[in-house]
Amino acid sequence: MKKWFIISYDIRNEKRLRKVAKLMEGYGQRIQYSVFRLHLNERGLEHLRWKLSKCTTAEDGLLITELCEKCISRLRMRNGENAWPDEPEKWIVL
Repeated sequence: MKKWFIISYDIRNEKRLRKVAKLMEGYGQRIQYSVFRLHLNERGLEHLRWKLSKCTTAEDGLLITELCEKCISRLRMRNGENAWPDEPEKWIVL
């Protein structure tokens, strides 16, 4: 079953920062410069964590937060609107 996650990072090196940002864009939606919203199952999350471990070092920071349904329903954008979609965006690859 897929769950929602917020992943934020603080990467100390410009080259690694670009690599992590590009990787994250393939897994979720950017909501701030270093903050992404992802809809993943456990296997997808573990695969992403493995890939992140290959392109980060001990000096870099990474925070992965799982969100429950109640937390998601309470999230709001700056203008007061609901900040979270009911379903993630669907992508069609041609």
